[in-house]
Amino acid sequence: MSDIFVSYSRRDSTFVAELHNKLVAEGHDVWVDWEDIPPTADWWAEIKSAIEEAHIFAFVISPNSVRSDICRDEIQHAIDNNKRFIPILFQEIEDIDAPYVHSAIRSHNWIPFISEDIYESSFKKLTDAFTTEPDYLRRHTRLLVRAKEWITNNRQPSYMLEGAELREFQAWLERSHTREPKPTELQYEYILASQTQRTRNQLRWAGGIIIGFSVVAILSIFA
Repeated sequence: MSDIFVSYSRRDSTFVAELHNKLVAEGHDVWVDWEDIPPTADWWAEIKSAIEEAHIFAFVISPNSVRSDICRDEIQHAIDNNKRFIPILFQEIEDIDAPYVHSAIRSHNWIPFISEDIYESSFKKLTDAFTTEPDYLRRHTRLLVRAKEWITNNRQPSYMLEGAELREFQAWLERSHTREPKPTELQYEYILASQTQRTRNQLRWAGGIIIGFSVVAILSIFA
């Protein structure tokens, strides 16, 4: 799992490389796709997995990136999975590019990186997002990854939450009502399915004990 996934246009690589190096120098785990290759099914699966496994999704805003179909797909996948979303303004968007701006970008506060004199203050705002309820974010990511794994394996019971881990995420779900990002529908379903499986296991265990006592009682009568 990474702290942040950075979505950007390859034409803005110089800025992204500088941002990446500064984040890494401060100890953050950053996921950036540096390879300018044609999209394939395997490539897109890797991108989606990287977004899901990142605590934060950052989008570098520029005329190049808002017009990119790939960037729009990455944004949509982050939104679909309720990732903490941070738009980073690298270059101003002119009126001609405005229609291409994804609706999710419009609904978030942008962190401007458009001039050197505000770079450091903007960088601090970005890193502050990592330290705002980091435990909540990490659990959101971990639960999403576990739920996706459960789906990939045809909802097998062996991939469900149990014991202390189930109690941990039940408590996390209760706290999520007043926090962002919210749980996804899949996360709700996964916890509910795990609770149901736990109840079934408890009933089987109780039934086994009752049967065991019944057998002992019957044997005692015959004895």
